[in-house]
Amino acid sequence: MVSVFPGSGWVESVEVDSIEVGSVDAESATVTLPRGLTLIVGDRTRASAQGIDAAVAAARRSGALVLRHRFTADGARPFGALQSLLHHVVLPTGVPEPRIALRRVRRLVGSHAPDVLAVIGGLVELCRAAEPIGPVVVLLNDLDLIDRASANVLAGVARRLHDQPIAIVATASADAPIDHRIVTRVRRSTADDSVAIPPDSCPDTTEATRRALAELRSGEIDRAANELEGAVGAATDSGTRGRLLAAAAGVAADLTGNLDQVALLLRQALSADRSASTSLEAQVAYVHLGLGDGSRLTTLAQSIAAGLRDHDRIAGRWVLDEALWAMFLVACSAECDDIWEMFRNKTSWLGDRCPPWARVAASAASTVSAGPPGATRVMRTLAHTDDPAQIIRIAFATRGGERDYWWRNGLERIWSRRYPTASAIYAGVMLSADALDAGDWRRAESIASEGLGLCGNRDHHSCSEVWMHHLLGILDAHRGHHSTALEHSAFVTSWSTTRGAHRLRDRAVHIRAACALAADHPRRAHRLLAGLGGGADYGILADIDDRTAVDLAEAAQRADDQAHLGVLRKRLTVALDRIGAGDMASGIGKPRSRAAMSYLAALAITTSDVDTFARALAVPDSDRWPFVTARLRLALARVLSGRRAPGDAGRAAEHLRQAALTFQLLDASPWLAQVRRELRTLGVDVGSSSRAGFVRLSATEQRIAEMASSGRTNREIAAQLVMSPSTVSTHLHHVYRVLGVRSRVGLREVLRPAQVSGGQSTSASRSPSREVTDSFA
Repeated sequence: MVSVFPGSGWVESVEVDSIEVGSVDAESATVTLPRGLTLIVGDRTRASAQGIDAAVAAARRSGALVLRHRFTADGARPFGALQSLLHHVVLPTGVPEPRIALRRVRRLVGSHAPDVLAVIGGLVELCRAAEPIGPVVVLLNDLDLIDRASANVLAGVARRLHDQPIAIVATASADAPIDHRIVTRVRRSTADDSVAIPPDSCPDTTEATRRALAELRSGEIDRAANELEGAVGAATDSGTRGRLLAAAAGVAADLTGNLDQVALLLRQALSADRSASTSLEAQVAYVHLGLGDGSRLTTLAQSIAAGLRDHDRIAGRWVLDEALWAMFLVACSAECDDIWEMFRNKTSWLGDRCPPWARVAASAASTVSAGPPGATRVMRTLAHTDDPAQIIRIAFATRGGERDYWWRNGLERIWSRRYPTASAIYAGVMLSADALDAGDWRRAESIASEGLGLCGNRDHHSCSEVWMHHLLGILDAHRGHHSTALEHSAFVTSWSTTRGAHRLRDRAVHIRAACALAADHPRRAHRLLAGLGGGADYGILADIDDRTAVDLAEAAQRADDQAHLGVLRKRLTVALDRIGAGDMASGIGKPRSRAAMSYLAALAITTSDVDTFARALAVPDSDRWPFVTARLRLALARVLSGRRAPGDAGRAAEHLRQAALTFQLLDASPWLAQVRRELRTLGVDVGSSSRAGFVRLSATEQRIAEMASSGRTNREIAAQLVMSPSTVSTHLHHVYRVLGVRSRVGLREVLRPAQVSGGQSTSASRSPSREVTDSFA
């Protein structure tokens, strides 16, 4: 007997000599495989061996690419099965592409420490290069002796080739102690893209649904609609029809983003079968609809948790993934410990069935983390996946940690396509927040505004909409556009109050406090922020959003509330320890995360300790968060001005000059006005305007100029800004022409005059007033 595990997700038994559809027809010498993985596991008997040998011979005659593993003494070592598979591959003549891909993957597998993701990519390249020749058949003799590393690679290949015909044939003795995790890993790699329907209901319907979901994810809406229509029409009973329509509603909620369409599909599902409303697929759709229509978030979390408890044993993996994502969105919107606890409990309860992104998200919980366990490994998969849903989920789960090239690249791909719509909106949320942190405020505003336009056009009034309103509110507050900032604050208040999202409602208050701080009314800002958690709870919002830490610290410090300063200081110390940056306050640790920079900057403000300020400014790559750095310099200048010690006035003037440059670049006019007032207090005439030439530069050129003037090489700048050194050089030449300089020395003379003069800003030859006046001339 041979057990066939087709991509549709159930088990079907056939005789070895009757394998036709889904594998190989020995008599006709043709190979016909459905799209997706077909795993064939047979007994290691003489008859099975002869049948499989005949099938493989027929596959080769018909042009299929056959990779065959025969167990040897070295087969049990890591990647031994893969090396055996690739050793005896015979390719037809005249096909250079597969031959090149084969040589590359052989080198990867034969290296001293093969990179799993690179090997997966190489095998995928080989299989796709061989597609014009025919399907791919992989034969694994002695399944019970296959090494785990090879099984993991085959599982990764199956995930990537969900739309290409591929069969994996394996043999094992009937009484062999097979590690079923090996079979499960490969089998589940493609079984989760389909709706989980019992095998005796309607296999054709399920296969059509699987194809429809693949079309939806790739952007072929019309084809997907035709597939779903055909699947529903082919269903033999009302229960199957209702389940299919409910599944379509659940997927549409997270792909198309059109909640009206989701509601229509649910109504059709209930018309076909009233019991469809209790399915996990329907519960997923209900959660997305509830986020849009104002349902209480606690109720939504409880309903999806109950659905996971009742249906996880019969649900396909894609359904579990969608259900966990819906629950995660509710938890992020509510920012409530109880809902986060439910989410953590469910991910733990699911065990190995829980997707990796959800495990990472659960470990981060509701608090900021610089890098939750497993985040790095999960983020690496972004380089090898084209699934928009997985990209978005991994990006959200790792949003508190270090963001590499693939993190942004994956989101940019989705945002540039604007499809799937819901995924594009979520990508817009992440990219706009990232641009806000990086100081590219024009881009942040552009993405968030366009994202709100997508929400309106697609009737996608969900949590992503309120997140973008909050981001735009903070941005307008920093720029001094207080009337529009208060409009965004009102929207956030209305959305969160209806749904019982109390912490999100606090964000609306934070927008108003940010307006007060920008207008230089710190006591008003402190009254607002103190109302969010008085006494021992002051600053609790910083545990959820590190971006609020500096505002909380400055409001309490300038209002001179010593009690709140003490509470916040303890909270910030705990937060730094939690994200693994506790040693940073001692100048030892060097974590590369925005959260660490924000918390340490806030701690410096609460202590008014010059050494702590210096350590915060010395954080590696602190210029990645220019607004926080400029705020830190302004606060330090106020501390230095108040001390009136020899040399402090000149140091304060230099910090104010650099802060002014950043605030002008960001167009943060109210903060620039504060800097100018501080300069006048020092007796400095700032003039009517700053460098006209520098203002004419683009945001990228301004940042390159600042980094070059600080002593960084072109290669270091290129690595930081993710561009080539030649591109940096081109930008620098344009900067030199605009500013009228010829080298980095001239650039430093324009942008950092105090450093060029030897750093003696209080010397007799260069007074603080003269120094800053020159820099603004």
